[in-house]
Amino acid sequence: MKRSVVFLAMLLFSIPVLAAPGSTDEVWKAEEVFRSGGMALDLAVGDLDQDGVRDVMLLFPDRLELWFGESDGFRFRYAFTLPDGDNPAAALRIVAGDLLFCSASNGNGKPVLALATNRLPQGLRLRWNGRDLAAIGVVGGVPLACGENGFWFSRYESTGAQLVPELKHGSQTQNLPSPMLSLRKTGQGNWMAVQSDGTLFDLAANKPLTLECGAHPALVSSKDGEVLVCSNARIAPDADGIRVFWLGKDGPEPDGASVETPGWVQALAAAEEGKRWVVFAARFLPATKQTLVERYMK
Repeated sequence: MKRSVVFLAMLLFSIPVLAAPGSTDEVWKAEEVFRSGGMALDLAVGDLDQDGVRDVMLLFPDRLELWFGESDGFRFRYAFTLPDGDNPAAALRIVAGDLLFCSASNGNGKPVLALATNRLPQGLRLRWNGRDLAAIGVVGGVPLACGENGFWFSRYESTGAQLVPELKHGSQTQNLPSPMLSLRKTGQGNWMAVQSDGTLFDLAANKPLTLECGAHPALVSSKDGEVLVCSNARIAPDADGIRVFWLGKDGPEPDGASVETPGWVQALAAAEEGKRWVVFAARFLPATKQTLVERYMK
């Protein structure tokens, strides 16, 4: 399904590098990339069409939008309508969703998108065929990380937006200390979870950290260590921004923040370009009922 109106967003050519730890007073600046109607649940970034330029995917309660990267910005390319959900009880509650981009699947080198919402709890696996998105199966739950032998995934609570306290991969199940809003896998294979009150929980250390995050943070594995990008942990704040932390042995170390602006950040994602990283945010603007996609830099 294509829109009659095509949005073009101009990008700058300067891409920010995540600086080494210690830059606590630097401010991360945002630039607008594009806008879309409605409130996105999650976003993902990756080269879906394999043309060498990153793309942005936005998950909404009723659809999945593809915005393909070009030399001078992003253009809306396609919208996939989500099928009717199989969890009617969730339709009466807040809608939650998770979207995951996997660069390759089953050794065939073709990217896969995996998604789930609490209205579509078994999820979907989708592949771009050059014209549209084709469903190639279900996830079996909420996709959390890619793997050679399938996804790491969990499940939504039957009538809520939280994840049940378990993490699955193949036939293995790991019990978690409590229900979580989201989980992020580090480059070392550890998991960071956002608890229902926004507190970050380190599964390997089995303890909470003195840090609060919004439901969909971004976790970056760089050569200098693990970098966590968080939004405000409050529900629907009037203004929101991002905070960046290095995750060291002695706990999170601040690496700057952005100025808070109207609306709230629904989700964050990070993309690698060569040796550089760029951070994207999906911000909901309640005044216009739009999702604003931003790119952050120092």
